[in-house]
Amino acid sequence: MTSEDLKLRTKRFALRVIRMTESIPQTTAGGVISRQLVRCATSVGANYRAACRGRSTEEFVAKLQIVVEQADECCYWIELLIEGELLPMNRLEGLLDEANQITAITVSSRKTAMQPKAKKKCSVNLKKWGRHPACHRARTRQITGWKPMPRRSTNTNTKSGRGTGPPISTHQSKVSIHPSP
Repeated sequence: MTSEDLKLRTKRFALRVIRMTESIPQTTAGGVISRQLVRCATSVGANYRAACRGRSTEEFVAKLQIVVEQADECCYWIELLIEGELLPMNRLEGLLDEANQITAITVSSRKTAMQPKAKKKCSVNLKKWGRHPACHRARTRQITGWKPMPRRSTNTNTKSGRGTGPPISTHQSKVSIHPSP
């Protein structure tokens, strides 16, 4: 199921809940339950859409957690309608099943998103080399005793300025800043 499919599914769920709540008797309990059910059912779709627009994995996971909580809350309110006998069971079974499925899908998506990303595989054939080439080079250096060439001296205090030869004596490098008389 793609994200677009789930967006459409959560929107249809919210619309079904809105239509169903119109038939709930407007008693004190019926009014409270219908308002709460409409709030959480519409929140499922809205928060899933927000999750899809998340700027990071952490934001995506946080929004999915809200979707999980709201979908589960929908299950709770629908169960209250059934057990309180405010509407017949056969009218609410499909909605309860859909709320449970949306909850299960988003729980699974959240778990998948929270898993650490797989590291990029090395393209080196390790069966051929036995180890990664960088490790292989290090091991070869140990066996052969190969050492890199020494760097040239960085002493620039020399006559040639290239770091070779004896350093310039201090009396040669002094420059007088006073004009001669």
